[in-house]
Amino acid sequence: MGKHRTLQQDAIFLKFMQSHKDFARGSSRGNRLETNEAWASLSQALNACGPPCLEGLEVHHQEEVHR
Repeated sequence: MGKHRTLQQDAIFLKFMQSHKDFARGSSRGNRLETNEAWASLSQALNACGPPCLEGLEVHHQEEVHR
């Protein structure tokens, strides 16, 4: 069973994906440093409004493992 999230976290995630369409498609063509910073920024925003689950790159790597 997946981790629980709030409606506010869903809204933050959707807004992030809408503004980072390459992430939503599963291909980040930007430079690796910018990609890592974007993931860290997203995880901080999500953790700020709910219980912390995973940090920055952990989220990204967790998703790659489950593909």
